[in-house]
Amino acid sequence: DGFRLDRSLVDIDVYDSTRGGAIGLAATIRGLLLTELRGSGTSTAVVSAVATVSAPAIRPYENTELRRCGATYSAL
Repeated sequence: DGFRLDRSLVDIDVYDSTRGGAIGLAATIRGLLLTELRGSGTSTAVVSAVATVSAPAIRPYENTELRRCGATYSAL
């Protein structure tokens, strides 16, 4: 069948009881995506590149007891 090239956009939201906790968790995930996911693969797929589309930032959330931090990434 050949090779297919696909670009995926992935939104990741994290939640914590504090703003600092949510930002810290989002930063950890960003670091792992940009360093560990690139070059990884399975028997049917390989991730050749990961890029940040929208950097982690605090986003509104209805529950005032939680802080939401979200980011968007692309994977190729």
